[in-house]
Amino acid sequence: MHGHAEPFRSMWSRVGGANSTAALYGAVVAAGLLSVADEQENPTGDVLIGSLGILAVFWLAHSYTHVLGTRPAGAGGTLMRHMLRTMRHEAALVLGGLPALAFVGVAVLAGLRPEVAVVAAIAVTGVVLTVCGLVYGRRCGARGWDLARETATGAVLGAVVLLLEIVAH
Repeated sequence: MHGHAEPFRSMWSRVGGANSTAALYGAVVAAGLLSVADEQENPTGDVLIGSLGILAVFWLAHSYTHVLGTRPAGAGGTLMRHMLRTMRHEAALVLGGLPALAFVGVAVLAGLRPEVAVVAAIAVTGVVLTVCGLVYGRRCGARGWDLARETATGAVLGAVVLLLEIVAH
């Protein structure tokens, strides 16, 4: 049994690496984009392509503003060199948004109504945020009510995005 548990423990020990916070940010952005999209008026493909485009623009803008805000005075190198390095690091933002968009696309292709697929993708994103609140809280040593609050914060964020979907439609 110990041998089977080790890969699972190893997987969770890597949570927080590879800019996973940007990936979570991308997941929230994608869910937010889906929540305000009008699946009744626009074909699913248009919604997904538009959402992916906005996610890419958000990644570029995030990278640009990060470079502007963190590059020290007198830093050597060109803006583009700093941008490329930051864009590579922040690419997790786009990757984090892809699962929700892919979920909607696959669900619609499988026959689910687009509005149901969007709500399901937003709900799954909420679950991911909740679990990440729990995992990150544990990694930081939170226990008891502190851990419950950290976990609940992810759940509330997911619920806000779902509420946005309800209000927008």
